[in-house]
Amino acid sequence: MPYDGDVRNFETLEVRALRAARDAIAGGWCQGGSGLSDARGVFVSDFQFDQATSFCLARAVQKGSYVALGYGCRPPNGGPNQGPIINLQQQMFQLIAPTVANIDVVRWNDADGRTQSEVLAKFDEAISRASALTEA
Repeated sequence: MPYDGDVRNFETLEVRALRAARDAIAGGWCQGGSGLSDARGVFVSDFQFDQATSFCLARAVQKGSYVALGYGCRPPNGGPNQGPIINLQQQMFQLIAPTVANIDVVRWNDADGRTQSEVLAKFDEAISRASALTEA
């Protein structure tokens, strides 16, 4: 494929996954419950992941990993594909965790007074950190 001028074609898997997770949060963010809600604001289950329109930080990481690995918004059903998904999610959390003062990212996301803008900023910091690692 010839170079089309889009630098995202040369991003690492981690950066692509973090960007996809950030996009999920930008489209809709939520706190508490299952971390997924539909267009009506009703929490949805993992089995309805493709119907979610709002994501907590952790669920956005899940979606970002699925998108970056080419699964779209629906996770594969078990099997050998789980290893790469879990590894990528762990790497994403390691890049995000230092930006939230090393506390549990779920508790950080759900803290009273937390805003969508703050969560987006943490993804921006993690994307910058991941990008810097590839440039080193």
